[in-house]
Amino acid sequence: MTSHFGFLIAMALALTSLPAAVFAERTQVRGLDFRAYLSLQRGMTEGQVLGIAGKPDLLADQGVAYSDSGSAQPVREPERTVLAVRTYTYLPTAGDPYTTGVTLVGGRVTDIRRDETFDSFQTTNPRGLDFGAYLSLKHGMTEGQLLSLAGKPDVLADQGAAFSDRGPTQELGGSDRIALSIRTYTYLPTQADPETTTVTFVGGWVTDIRRDKKF
Repeated sequence: MTSHFGFLIAMALALTSLPAAVFAERTQVRGLDFRAYLSLQRGMTEGQVLGIAGKPDLLADQGVAYSDSGSAQPVREPERTVLAVRTYTYLPTAGDPYTTGVTLVGGRVTDIRRDETFDSFQTTNPRGLDFGAYLSLKHGMTEGQLLSLAGKPDVLADQGAAFSDRGPTQELGGSDRIALSIRTYTYLPTQADPETTTVTFVGGWVTDIRRDKKF
């Protein structure tokens, strides 16, 4: 299992489950046009992003970041600040075939990504995952990229958290420790395609892909 951030992750399951991804309840994908994308900047608050881009198509809590840079009395031990890690994903549309991912740490934008969608993009997918879509899955994809390609999974499960001694950005400062959510997407077998496909995400990035034939 490889990590997008380029560092080793010590796997440790959390005792409490992390919130599942929240899919916007819309009949059509909203997306994000190019002008609004250009207005997004690092350091913006969550409210500023919502004011410019509107509600995302996918909102996911990706874990928490721990920082030693919190305020504390000089005579005491440094306080650890717990910062929520969240991603906003705007899925591609026919008029704007790009997936935009916005990462917020502690309510502030730390990363903005704009990726072109795949040729096989569909806003809706049948149950299961066909072989062509499976071949397009790659390690390092974002959650939004996978959803635009494969559609919503048949089973979504939170598997705990992975802990690392390095955060995903330099903005946090100090000796940061981050807890990244572990989530699996499962596409169940169908009569036309009798394989189960399981995709594992750590912190919102694909780290493992499995394809198992039905017994």
